[in-house]
Amino acid sequence: MSDENKAAARRVVERGFNEGRLEVIDEVVGQDFVGHDPVDPDDTVGIDGLKARIEAFREAFLDLEVSLEEVVADGDVVATRWVARGTHDGELMGMAATGRSTESHGMTIDRFEDGKLVESWDNWNALGLLQQIGALPEAETAAT
Repeated sequence: MSDENKAAARRVVERGFNEGRLEVIDEVVGQDFVGHDPVDPDDTVGIDGLKARIEAFREAFLDLEVSLEEVVADGDVVATRWVARGTHDGELMGMAATGRSTESHGMTIDRFEDGKLVESWDNWNALGLLQQIGALPEAETAAT
């Protein structure tokens, strides 16, 4: 199942996040899906919750492009290392659009059951993204 699960994880990113073709979520995600992201106080729950999350990022970054740098699998678990790039064109977590270009690196661990994505754990550089759009100050470089 590892190869099929890797292909499904790729489809979520390439078709869902990059192309906005949310029907892929209906095809590869289980009804009881739960997504964990330390940036969000609440988990993303269900197919509709994942679609809403994707739509929110696609509305905030109209030119969103997520590049999969590495995809590895072991049984029912798929790990991806990715880079997301886009221009902050719309509201993001209550912050108005800035028009700034952004780049965020992250990793996701997906768990599959019976060929369906049922749980995801995301870890990404949200602090860096907030600094890039001017929501937080850049860290000062220490003098040597």
